[in-house]
Amino acid sequence: MIKTLKNYDVNELEEEIYALQQKGHVLHLKAGSAAHNSTDWYNYLSSLSFLSPDRRHFDEGNKLNERDWWEIKYDPTNEHTYAYSKTAQPFHTDNAWFANPPEINFFFLQKQAKSGGQQRIYPIQRLIDDLNYYEPGLLNDLTQVEVVIRKGEELKGHKTRILNRLKNGTYKIYWNYYRVIRSSDAIDNMCNAFFRFLDSQINSSSVESIPSETGDAFCFNDSLLLHARDAFEAHHKGDRILLQSMWSISER
Repeated sequence: MIKTLKNYDVNELEEEIYALQQKGHVLHLKAGSAAHNSTDWYNYLSSLSFLSPDRRHFDEGNKLNERDWWEIKYDPTNEHTYAYSKTAQPFHTDNAWFANPPEINFFFLQKQAKSGGQQRIYPIQRLIDDLNYYEPGLLNDLTQVEVVIRKGEELKGHKTRILNRLKNGTYKIYWNYYRVIRSSDAIDNMCNAFFRFLDSQINSSSVESIPSETGDAFCFNDSLLLHARDAFEAHHKGDRILLQSMWSISER
């Protein structure tokens, strides 16, 4: 589900962001409302008592650094990396390799491409329902088989199940196809099957897209949905620039 807010006050926005602790939807914040640049947004988020900034970002060499924003910017000299390419990006979560991942991702679209580049959203409950209907065996594997998800050399990796079922019956998801350690044929087969399933669902009614423009922002709980990106038109470095910040959320 995508909840678009065009006109809102900071009190309303605070409640909507706090609700993301439990809700697997996206807040799409249209440009021109409340804060409207990356500095304004970061200052606003920092002022919320239930959010704590998580500044652990990887650079293009997979080195862990601390920074307020990670820049996802088209760069034709570095097109082998999804973050800098104009190709479609498959479904994933952003923080799967952290043992204590931040829950909230906040994006500011500093510059949208002339065409394409929309985000695709697959909420976790729709994913569970679809897997249960089409691929119940795969759903069982994703909830039972332990994997290690790793990025960079500084971290040992996150040992987890791709779909974690919590005591209250809800799920959290940790997924990056290219970062799961293939320690066995069974894990490799499971990951390939899940990748194919997600690819088959990209244009289904379960998946929504965000028609975003320059200056828009969007915010979601990284463990409660998968997101992907459409290919886009770009010819020069910086034709599309998306900034990401990460936040841990706690009870008020």
